[in-house]
Amino acid sequence: MKAKGSVRISKRVVDSLEPGDIRWDSEVKGFGIRRLESGRQVYIFKCRVGRGRKALQRWITIGTHGSPWTHEQARIEAKKHAGAAAEGEDPSAARRSLVNAVTVGDLCDEYMKGVEAGTVRTKSGQRKRASTVYVDQGRVERHIRPLLGSKPVRDVTPQDVAAFIANVSAGKTAVDAKTGKKRGRAIVTGGDGTAARTVGLLGAIFTYAVESGLRADNPVRGAKRPKDRRKDRRLDADEYRELGKALAAFDATHMLATAAVRLLALTGMRRGEALALRHDEIDEKRKLVRLGETKTGESLRPIGSAGLALIGSVPKVKGSPYVFPATAGKGHYVGLPKVFGQIREKAGLASVTLHTFRHSFASVAAELGYSEPTIAAMLGHATRSTTGRYIHFIDAVLIAAADRVSLHIERLIKGDEATAKVIPIARRRTRAAPVG
Repeated sequence: MKAKGSVRISKRVVDSLEPGDIRWDSEVKGFGIRRLESGRQVYIFKCRVGRGRKALQRWITIGTHGSPWTHEQARIEAKKHAGAAAEGEDPSAARRSLVNAVTVGDLCDEYMKGVEAGTVRTKSGQRKRASTVYVDQGRVERHIRPLLGSKPVRDVTPQDVAAFIANVSAGKTAVDAKTGKKRGRAIVTGGDGTAARTVGLLGAIFTYAVESGLRADNPVRGAKRPKDRRKDRRLDADEYRELGKALAAFDATHMLATAAVRLLALTGMRRGEALALRHDEIDEKRKLVRLGETKTGESLRPIGSAGLALIGSVPKVKGSPYVFPATAGKGHYVGLPKVFGQIREKAGLASVTLHTFRHSFASVAAELGYSEPTIAAMLGHATRSTTGRYIHFIDAVLIAAADRVSLHIERLIKGDEATAKVIPIARRRTRAAPVG
């Protein structure tokens, strides 16, 4: 930690902290704030209990900056600790008593409050998307709280975590219940995939506990997670053709759904990205889309001619910014999963999901001879490589790749036999100059 001179802690001081910084308050002795390497800012208090050289020094974590801890509220709390220490009381003893009473359910509540307030963020420092927060809350309520909610945070052991994983995998938390949404229904089945993803969230929650001073260690670290079943299903030429026939059968009655399915197939977008796509995110001239909020943050993607033509075929609704507007009210279209179930049944593709189109897009691109970095750029995958940083802007090579892949898939859906034989492109050693 890099300590600096004392200053009255204010919001400006809090906002100016860099990772590793610590600042002490000039008004309340022992009151300070430090910014962890994770980016979280934590209010602290240190004091001595008693007098003389043998007086015990105590460090207390007041809490993380954000709801409910502002700099003023933390200063008031520090004054209380200072008063107790002046009377010879050990404020850390009272703190330990309070910590011992905190349950996993309480911890989950504080964690979710931090997420919603933006003080708890992703590893990349971004706020969690609303859809992610919704899923996290569901995992807390459906799995974590029923199995561990009443257990004190300090008492949770690696053995408890192992039992938690086993119980979720075995379906102990399975439930089929109504939700607060209109016609809402929560069908929770459990399984290895659910266990793997939920214990990942549990690990993040306990990391928050460590950073908040509620524990010295994270009991989830080192836990053996079940292998999540890889979603590597891909469509072959015959299946694309059957999909095309089924889509044609539903075009007249469910135009938005069939158009959305075609866009997923032609671009490899995630379902949420496609359905929330806005007209102002599309640059037809440069053949790209700028997605402001995706799983990996802001994303710039090339889009082929087939995808652009598909988007242009969807009638615009006055007052709606979305390519796929809601059929009732504001927002974007949300009825795709239900209609896709009918399309899938008619096509005889029971094991195909909406995410299958993303894997299939990547598979077709690979068969056409494109490299992994190029495919990653077309799909918007996060990468820290030099190539990854380069492809954060769109060049002519990527546009050509997206064009060729989307047109190839379009012909497959139409059942064009001319695409049955794939002729891979020759790998190029040079790259084209960036566009724009």
